[in-house]
Amino acid sequence: MSKITFKDRLHTIRNYLAGDEEVPIMYIHAIMAIIGSVSVLLILQFHEMPMSSVQHSLLVLVEKACVIVVIAYVVSRLSMFTEVLEGKFTIKNQAVLILIFGAISIFGTHSGVDVFGAMANVRDLGPMVAGLIGGPIVGLGAGLIGGLYRLSLGGFTAVPCAFSTILAGLLAGVVFLINKRRFVGIFWAVVFAVLMESLHLLINLAIAKPYSQALAVVEELTIPIIVSNALGMFIFAFIISNLLRERETIKQRDLYFDELERKKHELNVASKIQKTFLPEELPSIPGFQVAALNIPAHEVGGDFYDFIPISSEKTGIVIADVTGESFPASLLMALSRTIIRGRLKI
Repeated sequence: MSKITFKDRLHTIRNYLAGDEEVPIMYIHAIMAIIGSVSVLLILQFHEMPMSSVQHSLLVLVEKACVIVVIAYVVSRLSMFTEVLEGKFTIKNQAVLILIFGAISIFGTHSGVDVFGAMANVRDLGPMVAGLIGGPIVGLGAGLIGGLYRLSLGGFTAVPCAFSTILAGLLAGVVFLINKRRFVGIFWAVVFAVLMESLHLLINLAIAKPYSQALAVVEELTIPIIVSNALGMFIFAFIISNLLRERETIKQRDLYFDELERKKHELNVASKIQKTFLPEELPSIPGFQVAALNIPAHEVGGDFYDFIPISSEKTGIVIADVTGESFPASLLMALSRTIIRGRLKI
């Protein structure tokens, strides 16, 4: 047994992130369940543990991201979701996805943590995913729902947060278009989430007033927001990649069975044609009882027999076993029959 090197393991991980390898979705569900459970337990024990506010915010956001991922799995099984993944865009399925991912964005706002009058949350996750799978219309629609809802709550970061959420959905849609209207895959989806949340924090620094308070918020929430949104995007992208692979497998399977049925039909036709090469009537030979039966092992075969009248008193009998099986043997059988009859000028 060959030893698995560190390089081989890195290559395997790269294939997972690229979506080239099939990984049972149950694995990722189990991991998320463990992460969510541990987060809840640590949060419940917060008052008894030496934990900083940054660590607490991170645990809360990770736990909420786990909840969103459970919702994501349910959403991914909707027929409208798979239609969009297959590039079948309609007004109905786009509207439904805008509402769903807009609601996820609102949930991300409500499940956030208040820090210095600002909300640490995973609100951008819904619009980002919406844009990456549905394009700018779906992403912008979900971003508007989540962004305008955040704006209605007020606060000194309301404007930059609302603007960032809308921008997240729109830019995700642009990435979808740049990638030729296809999902970018796990790795680039996570990279986009990290860059988008970094931009979100920079927009807060640029717009939110007073600046000192905005800076305190950014310093406190940079790690929790980026990590939780990146983790949520990773799981979301993992589910989407597995769903795309599942659809491709079904498509290939259907094509295989269609091809199998076509070949089976062609073989049945070939079998009927081959049977026409065999004598329809057996000759009457004085002093002999003549009987013949041909049952090929496959749809078509290479064995054949023939009765060739040579003269009024002579009848040639041919019994042949062509080397090989199935279609190639049947072609050689037909050729052999033609040559024998041609030699005898029949």
